[in-house]
Amino acid sequence: MFPSFKKAFILLIVVTAASITYTLLKTDLSSLLNQMFRNQRSDLSEYLSLDLNENSDELDASLSSIKCKPYRLDRVDYEQAYKYYGKPDKEERRCDDVHFPDICAFYVSKFGEHKLSCDSKICGSSRVQMGCINPNMGKISEWTDLSKETIVTTMEKAVETSRKNGFGFLFLRCGNILQVLTFPPVLQEVEGGDNRKQISVNVISMDSLSRPHFYRSLPRAVEALRKIRNNFNISATALDFQNFQAIGEQTFDNLRPFFCGVVKDDNILTDTFRTSKYSLGVEVLYGTFKKWGYQTLFQEDLVWFDYWGFILTDLELRSKPTVDSGFMARWTELKEKMSKKNIDDFGMTHFSGPLLNLRYGETNHFESPPKVCLNGQFFSKYFMDYIQTVHTAINNDSRTKPLFSFTHFNTGHEHTGQRIRNTDAHLAKFLTNMAKLPNTLTMLVSDHGNKNTRYSYKTEVGKREVYDPIAFMIIPDGVARSLGEQRMAALAENQRRLFTSLDLHRALMSLNDPKKMHSRDPLVAGIFAVLPASRTCSDLDLMPQARCKCEISENYNSVEDNSDSLKWLAEFAVGALNEAIQKQHMGGEVDKQLSSNKYGFGNCQRLVGKSFANIVQLSQGDNVTTTMDLRVVPPNGHKEDEIFKVSVKQQAKTKDKVWLTSFIRVSRYSKFKSCADKSVDIKLCACVTHQTAEAMNSSEKLVNVAIPTEMFGSKTIIKDLHSRCLLILRRNHGIFSFALEVTNVCLNRTYKTELAGSSREIVTSNKLPINLEISPRTFYFLTSVKRETSTEIISLKFYANVKVRFANFDEFKDLGKIDFL
Repeated sequence: MFPSFKKAFILLIVVTAASITYTLLKTDLSSLLNQMFRNQRSDLSEYLSLDLNENSDELDASLSSIKCKPYRLDRVDYEQAYKYYGKPDKEERRCDDVHFPDICAFYVSKFGEHKLSCDSKICGSSRVQMGCINPNMGKISEWTDLSKETIVTTMEKAVETSRKNGFGFLFLRCGNILQVLTFPPVLQEVEGGDNRKQISVNVISMDSLSRPHFYRSLPRAVEALRKIRNNFNISATALDFQNFQAIGEQTFDNLRPFFCGVVKDDNILTDTFRTSKYSLGVEVLYGTFKKWGYQTLFQEDLVWFDYWGFILTDLELRSKPTVDSGFMARWTELKEKMSKKNIDDFGMTHFSGPLLNLRYGETNHFESPPKVCLNGQFFSKYFMDYIQTVHTAINNDSRTKPLFSFTHFNTGHEHTGQRIRNTDAHLAKFLTNMAKLPNTLTMLVSDHGNKNTRYSYKTEVGKREVYDPIAFMIIPDGVARSLGEQRMAALAENQRRLFTSLDLHRALMSLNDPKKMHSRDPLVAGIFAVLPASRTCSDLDLMPQARCKCEISENYNSVEDNSDSLKWLAEFAVGALNEAIQKQHMGGEVDKQLSSNKYGFGNCQRLVGKSFANIVQLSQGDNVTTTMDLRVVPPNGHKEDEIFKVSVKQQAKTKDKVWLTSFIRVSRYSKFKSCADKSVDIKLCACVTHQTAEAMNSSEKLVNVAIPTEMFGSKTIIKDLHSRCLLILRRNHGIFSFALEVTNVCLNRTYKTELAGSSREIVTSNKLPINLEISPRTFYFLTSVKRETSTEIISLKFYANVKVRFANFDEFKDLGKIDFL
C-alpha cells in the first residue's frame, strides 16, 4: 500500500529521494514576503501563504527557474487596501436577527434511520405554516396551516412529495420566525452492490474574491487551511496555488473553461442585443463524471427568475414573471434546460428565491443587503451544511456512488468588498470538516477578484487583484493514495506554476480516464502534470483586457493617460460602442411611448468621450492590442463618469484597419435598468433615470442634444454638406490625428454617401472608401485618421460622393462630389 500522505507532502519523500525533498515540497512564495517585510508586518493577514516558517534561501533557489513570479505587495500596497477596506476584522461577523430553536428537524434514530421531530412551542399562540416549492411554478405559491397535533404526519407527507418533485427542503414560519427544513439526502448506490473505488470531488467557487483579499478578509478560513497543512494530527494537507491566473474579469470567462474547456469572449459588440451569454457547458464536465459512475450535485445562490438570471440559464436577462402563468411557462422552460445538464441534485439552489423575497423583498443579493440571513444564520451556511451532509453520508456508506459537487457563492459580488467576511467563520468550520473525509478532494477557488469596488478601479494594485483569484486544495490521505505519486508530485510543484481554470478542467477530465490519468502532458492532464516553468501569460488563452499576474510581463508596454498619440484609437472605440447602441436600438421593437418611428438613439444615450487611462499595449506576433479605460460623460442627474474598458487590435505593420475586439463595462450599470431601451445591451447603456426620453421635434434640437461640443478635450467642428441636414463632424487632436463622423439630422430624407480620401502619410481606423446609407436622425462614426509624420503640412484630401432620397420618393438624386477637407 502507498504510505499515508502528510503535511505538505512529507510522504513524497518516498517518491524519489534523489530529486524531491520535504523542504522543496513545503516551500512557497511567502518566505520571499517574510524576508522583505519581516520587521514591518503587524498582522498575519499580510502573509499571503499557508506556511509561516520557511527557508528563504532554499525558496529563492527553487524559484530561479520559474519565469512567472507573482507581483509582490509592498507596504504602500497594504496601506492602500486598508484605506478602502479597513483593517482586517478580528471579530466574528454575526447576523442581526435572533436564532430560534428549530420548529422541525431530522434526527438519526438508534437504528440509523432519519426521523422527523417537531416542537412548535417557540411559536407560542402564532399559527405554524408550511411553504413548499410548487413543482409547476418553481416558487412557493401557497402556505399551508399546520395543526400542532398532526404537524409531524403532515410534514412527513410534504417531505416525501417535495423529494419526488426534486426539492430537498421546505419552509416553516410562525409570527416573525422563518425557518427552512433541509431533508437528509437521497443517495445512489454503486451498481451491482459493489463498494465504490473512486474519490469524491467537492468544488467551492467564490465569486469576486482575490487571493490577497482572501488572506486579509477571512482570517479564520486562512487559519483552518494553515492547520490542515501544518498540523500533523490532521490526516490531510492543504495546497495553495499562488500563480492561479484569471482568464477574464467576468464569471463566465473563467467558469466556461472550467466546465467545458472552451475559452470564449462574451464581451464582443453585436448588431443585436444578446440576452444571454454563450453556454457555460456544465453538461460536459458533469456528463464525464456521470459516465464514470458518479452522482452529481450542483448549487448556486442566485434566483432562477431574477432579471439578471443565474448560471444554469447562462445569465439570461429577462423580466421577472408577474403572474402565475408566466412563472409556469418560465419554470417549464428551465426544467427542460436543467434536464440536459447531467445534474442529479440541485441541493439548496432554489432556497434563495423564497428567502430573498420573504426576508428582503429582493430577487438577488448582488449589491445588498449587507447581510443575508435566515434564523440568525448567514444563508451561505445552509449551502455548506448541505454539501457537508451529503459528502459525509457518502463517506459513511461505501456502497454509495462517489459524488462530484460544485457550488457557486455570490457573497463577494458587491461594491464594498466587506460582505465576504460574513462567510469566514462557517467556511473555516466547513474546510476543517471536509479535511476529515479521507476520500473527498475539496477545491476552493474563485473566478476572479472583486471588480466592483473603488479599490479595484482606482488603484494599480486593485486592478491587479481582479485577475488574481484563489485556488486551494484540501487533500486527505485517502485522496493522496488514490491520486498516486506522479499526480501528487505534480500538484506540489504546480503550487508555484502559472495556470488557469482551463488547466483545472483538463485535470478533472483526466481524473479517472485510463488514457489520460497517467499522462505527463499538461495539455492532457492539466495540473495533474507538471506545468512548464517557462510559462508566461503569452502562453495562456486570456481575455484581451486581462492583466497578467506575473511581476514582469514581456511584450507589455504602459502608456501615459490621455496620450495624444492614442486619441485616434480612443475615438474609434467610442465610435464603435455608439454604433452598436444605434444598431441595437434601431433593430429592436419600437417604444410607442417615445415615437411611432425609431431613430438612431433612444433612452440609451450616445456616448461622449471624456478621457482615457490605464493604457496597456501588448505585442503579439504581427498585432498590437491596446487596452484602455474610457471615461464618458454621465447622463443628466449622475455625477460619476461612466467607464468602459476596451481592447483595440491593430496590425503592427502600418495598415488601414482597426478592430474593437472586446469591451467590459467597469462602472455599475444596474442603476439604468429602469430607463434602458429593451433592445439595447444594458452594459452599453447610460440613460436619464428620472424622466423618459422625449421624441425630438426638430433638427436643431437634435444638434444641440446629440452632437457634443467636444470629445477627449477637442472641439467638434461641424461642416454642412447639404441643407443643414447632412453634417460632417471633425475633431482634431493636435498634429497627431483627427476623427470624422457623419449625421443626418433631418426627418424627411435619407442619404447615401461614399467617403474617400488620399494620402500616403496617414493610417485610418476604417479602410477607405466608406459607403453608408444614412437614415433620418442617425449618426455614424466614419474613421479615425492617424498622421504617420509629425509634419504639420501634409497633403490630405477627403471628399464625399452624396446622394439624397426625399420622403415619398423611390429614387436617390445625385448631389455630386463634395470636398470637406
